[in-house]
Amino acid sequence: GSGDEALRLLFLAGEVTVDYRALIDERFGEDLWLNAYANDIPCYIVSRRQLEAGGYEPGNSMYYYGYLTPFRPEVEQRVLETVGRALALPQ
Repeated sequence: GSGDEALRLLFLAGEVTVDYRALIDERFGEDLWLNAYANDIPCYIVSRRQLEAGGYEPGNSMYYYGYLTPFRPEVEQRVLETVGRALALPQ
């Protein structure tokens, strides 16, 4: 190659749901290797779409992790903002 290709790895704690793959691809590019379950398993990390749909993962599963309420809709934006800050770190 030309030498300008770089492998970018992103490690996220928890069980981030599949929506984050598409959200991260869209915002940060498809050349980013995403790994979840890294270093900690705090709970399911759901997207805004999943919160609005309801069901087990965004609602009831939180009890098993010691949380009494589901995430707020802002969770998706906070995750994506944090990913953006992490990717901006100097190499």
